[in-house]
Amino acid sequence: MKRFLLVITFLILSISICFATEYLHNNNAGSIPVYGFMGEYWILSVSTINHGGGPVGMDFDLLGDDVTYNANIENNNGTIIGGFDLGRLIGYWTFIVDLRNNSTWTLCIEPSSLMVTDGSSQTQIDYYLALGFDDGDEVVDLIAKSGRQNTFSRNERISSQNKQIRFMLDYYDQDTRYSWPDGNYSATVTITLERN
Repeated sequence: MKRFLLVITFLILSISICFATEYLHNNNAGSIPVYGFMGEYWILSVSTINHGGGPVGMDFDLLGDDVTYNANIENNNGTIIGGFDLGRLIGYWTFIVDLRNNSTWTLCIEPSSLMVTDGSSQTQIDYYLALGFDDGDEVVDLIAKSGRQNTFSRNERISSQNKQIRFMLDYYDQDTRYSWPDGNYSATVTITLERN
């Protein structure tokens, strides 16, 4: 009986010492996420940049030189295909599509016009977004204009990670820009990915 009590006491002390140990390894600090898929998958994510000063991030001055229109726009049957030299970096996006049999997919980008957030004015300010993505060995821009539905279709895999999103105002003369009411402006950009 004494041996039994001695063994039980020893086990209890051993267990309590194990639980009293200070852990030097935090599961969150050393974790590695692992993901997998079967068949097909897609990733569409956007991260914006908070204003840290200079010509990067949001909020920004609508009268600033870094957002002033500076483009040689090329249209292809109503789709804007390039000619831009956009000045303000506002975010990054990742766009990956891998569908079975290289099915056709359509990406629709619908930026609403900028408007005063408190509703004190009905002034609408149009702009362009350039969303960079990897196209083979080069980075090209998908150009989306506010106030319209901008669609891009392909039937191939795309893997483009952490590419720039840039902002530029549409063309407005200086008098028009200075006539805009003071206030905070905002817009919503809706991005939809569909299989055709």
